[in-house]
Amino acid sequence: MNASCQPCQKTLNVRVRRGDKITNYRRPACSATLQGIEGFRGAAEESHRITRRKQAVKPNIGDRLEITGQMDDPDPLPVGTTGTVDWLGQWTDELTKQIGVRWDNGSRLILLPHDPFRVLPQ
Repeated sequence: MNASCQPCQKTLNVRVRRGDKITNYRRPACSATLQGIEGFRGAAEESHRITRRKQAVKPNIGDRLEITGQMDDPDPLPVGTTGTVDWLGQWTDELTKQIGVRWDNGSRLILLPHDPFRVLPQ
């Protein structure tokens, strides 16, 4: 299976067996978690599903969040940006899982469950 290293922007070949979690593999040079992009039939979809399930944290309104990695957005928020959860989507399916955040820098960019963020302790 091919996987991409986000910090290095390199594509690597990773030996993966069906059922393995792509997020278990780390690139030795930079210790970054590899994200699957293509491979045997269904591997990319499986990797995407596993990543979404792992990070599908539903925060509560009023929780403080912090961006922990590079977002897949044309104008992403910088890593370390913090904000407060303002509203939540219905969370009935993948299309309605949205997190409305009032960012400290004034931005109103919403988060999706697979975006890299963490809930800050109260």
